[in-house]
Amino acid sequence: MLRNEKSLSDVWQDLFDRRNAAKRHRYPEELINNYDKFFLPGDSGGETLRDAVTGDELKEEDARRLSNDDDGNEYVSELNWKQVFLGKKLRDAELLVISDGPLTYWSERDFIDPAGLGFCFYFLSKKDVETRREELQSSADKVKIISLKADANGNCDFLNTGVQGYNNVFGFDFLGGNDFPKDEEGYPLTFDKLAGKSDFKRLGYLRMDVDNLGMIFRSGLPKEMITLSRYAALSRNLDWFFKGYINTIWKEKYHQDTSIIYSGGDDLFLIGRWDKVLEFGNDIRKSFKKYVCFNPSFSLSGGIAIVPGKYPVKKASVDSEIMEKRAKSHFYENNVNGDGSLIEKAAITVLGIPLNWDNEYDTIEGLKDILVEKLTQKDNFLPKSFITKIETHHSMALRSGKSEAATDDTSFIKEIPPKVKWMMAYDFGRMAYRMKDNDVKNLVKQCQRDIFSNTINNKKINTKYHSLELWNLAARLAELQMRTQNTKNKF
Repeated sequence: MLRNEKSLSDVWQDLFDRRNAAKRHRYPEELINNYDKFFLPGDSGGETLRDAVTGDELKEEDARRLSNDDDGNEYVSELNWKQVFLGKKLRDAELLVISDGPLTYWSERDFIDPAGLGFCFYFLSKKDVETRREELQSSADKVKIISLKADANGNCDFLNTGVQGYNNVFGFDFLGGNDFPKDEEGYPLTFDKLAGKSDFKRLGYLRMDVDNLGMIFRSGLPKEMITLSRYAALSRNLDWFFKGYINTIWKEKYHQDTSIIYSGGDDLFLIGRWDKVLEFGNDIRKSFKKYVCFNPSFSLSGGIAIVPGKYPVKKASVDSEIMEKRAKSHFYENNVNGDGSLIEKAAITVLGIPLNWDNEYDTIEGLKDILVEKLTQKDNFLPKSFITKIETHHSMALRSGKSEAATDDTSFIKEIPPKVKWMMAYDFGRMAYRMKDNDVKNLVKQCQRDIFSNTINNKKINTKYHSLELWNLAARLAELQMRTQNTKNKF
């Protein structure tokens, strides 16, 4: 217990309330003190320097050359230059050295002072540190040496660097995304190459984070167990998953097709070939469930924006954030126990449609895989027109049937009009009659039965989406996957 009879959870609640209040009033003083910045034209126009990253106008005295090449003519602001510098250094750095002020024996090395508080961050190799072993050992400076990369056996070597001194502190940290996909010469893949090798290229921008983390911190522990050390342990273990283990998942399957832009704390941001990014996100979700010992209080929600390779990164980032918010607002009716309770969040938004991970998304993924298999089999394959007909009937049902508007500018089919049912019966009946392969014939008939009875594989699923919507989403994903993988036959 703390003063005024408040528990630590009460203090956490007050902290979150103040934080949320601050978010709602983010710029009150800025509006008063910098009126011109917000309400008067800010650009001078004409031929002025512009930031190569943001496009903002730059004053010559504030501009920094992006490249050291003599012919480099791109400039950025001081802040953006520091971020570019940091990204390059983090790519190769093995050790992070933090000192209280610049180190005289590393005057030739660039450093950054992120917060302007006088703490200098040097990103170095082990060889760099070894060459200054004596200075570090005898240094009166308070120096902290942090190992950033482990060896092949996972050894961080943070206690035996050979440079221990009286005033040196040693530790280790992980970097979510400590490697990147490379081309034949070892350079990072461009977004165009990252989008795939086929003529049809699409990038996926995926954002994910832990659901209800604030509530877990406020009320996830019994009052008698609430201590700062337990809060620190919870935060640290979440950080280890997002900074550490995510690199293991990435290296196993996704190191050539995706890039981790950032990952740490309780969230992440991925870019890569859209289908690999979606698969990567699902693997992260499954690994996280195991990591938290299948505790139902912990779940992940995310949203993916699927865009062309040359689509503006900043806009795609915003789009993926909007998709993530849709997932955070999703509810799935859980009738497993017969109580009709709602599962909030624990969802992924794909092509604008939020889906519960365990039920709706897994169902969509299963249908998509079956469609891809039958569309690409060598003989007597499912014709492309099957995909087209599903999409056509879905559009007709939305336009002429009873639908329910949603808060995210989408609509849900409540009932399929008789006219659409008759057309589907005719189209799918003719198609099934022409199919020679029994599995393909049965798939067409199963799709028709599911849509007419609002089931999936003859089983009712507890979802607000009509079966036609689920089949349509699976068909769209199957078409995207086949075009991305440059599959022959139909696309």
